[in-house]
Amino acid sequence: MENNLNQLLLVEELFKNSLLSVNHLAKILPMARQTITKLKQDLWNKRIIHSATYILNPNKVELCHYFIELTGNPTNSEILKLFLPIPEIISLDLILGDYSLLIQVRVYSEKRFRDILALIDHAVTKRIFTAYRIFRPLEFYKLGGFILNRSTDIFPIDHNQWNDLQLLRKNCSLRHWVDRKDDNPVFTKEEKEKIESSRMKKNRESFFNKGIIRAFSITLAKPSPDFAYKYFLRLKPKKYRDLSEIAKSLCHNPHVVDLFRIDAESCIFATFRVKGLYQLKEFIFSLYQIYHIDKTYTTLVMQEIIPTIHPPSIKVAKLLSSS
Repeated sequence: MENNLNQLLLVEELFKNSLLSVNHLAKILPMARQTITKLKQDLWNKRIIHSATYILNPNKVELCHYFIELTGNPTNSEILKLFLPIPEIISLDLILGDYSLLIQVRVYSEKRFRDILALIDHAVTKRIFTAYRIFRPLEFYKLGGFILNRSTDIFPIDHNQWNDLQLLRKNCSLRHWVDRKDDNPVFTKEEKEKIESSRMKKNRESFFNKGIIRAFSITLAKPSPDFAYKYFLRLKPKKYRDLSEIAKSLCHNPHVVDLFRIDAESCIFATFRVKGLYQLKEFIFSLYQIYHIDKTYTTLVMQEIIPTIHPPSIKVAKLLSSS
């Protein structure tokens, strides 16, 4: 039991900053350096920590961001074959409702997005899917539990910088997170040389200092008990002028992990996670009690094929949501 508690304490700190050294962790955790080193290595090698990555702030950089909902009855093997090779997909969920799959895509250019749509169109012609619809975020309020800075400073990036961001998303630091010894290494030999270069280190620091990278964090292979159930929520206020205030308020709810304003029906779109059905009922009821809402649509996630970043505990979620 003590080991499980130590694991949770370590995961909570690494979620807030995955680049913390063992020496620094030993100063803030009630554990010896040797214990931290072993626990961290076990969490990594056993893939309890799935990846060491970062939270991007899309408000600070010129990129294209889309959601795609697809309907049909694809097999898991068809889904994996079609979508896993696409590196720009940042989440992929099987959902219950009118649509069966929800994909989140972040691309460098509109042209690249059209290429991805061409693959989906081909899947529709093969009857893997029967239809799809697209919507896009207009504003980003929160990602991975981290509230985002919404300043007007937007930085253009070139194609090389975009490639650097893609590499860092796989592993933000090989010095802190050594490539696992298995049959599927994260990086090719060429990519490994690139990510260990001094140029990449400077770019990583520059992305962080400019606010393009909001935080260095981790993704977990499985959600914690506090966040066992994942839902998508569309919320339409009674009055459009209330939308921004509702969104800002929802940022401080620890169960709201991702939060956007989208281009469909002047809606707020959110990912929220709860422990169970009672918390879901309580969450939805509180929305109508607190805000002037016209309607809400809630979608249950049946399976997270490509998981998004989310806090490892309600304690960390409350801490991040209060900042």
